[in-house]
Amino acid sequence: MTDAEYYEELSRATAAALETVAELAPRLAAREVQEHSADGRVVVRVTAAGTVTAITLRNGALRKYDSAALGELVAQTLNAAQRRARAEYENALLAAVPDEVAEATRVIRDSARNAP
Repeated sequence: MTDAEYYEELSRATAAALETVAELAPRLAAREVQEHSADGRVVVRVTAAGTVTAITLRNGALRKYDSAALGELVAQTLNAAQRRARAEYENALLAAVPDEVAEATRVIRDSARNAP
């Protein structure tokens, strides 16, 4: 196989692999993550896209916290849930990237290094 044929085949395989990943990405983004406050009184569910799907106040949260403190606790729990959901999404997406994409990236980097 000539270099040109190899690059052409790699290009086709990479395009197909990226199409598969593009189809997977929305499903991964829709996955929900649940996060609890340290005391368990606030539970927040979010998607990897950052959409809040549920906020639950448990075990006397309204009695334990004044409105400002409760708002802060909800915001902290929400931020933690969104960070975790985003990290899980990115890790799952990276794990789904096929070998063809890594090989194409290597070829491009090598070509750039060897360019005049």
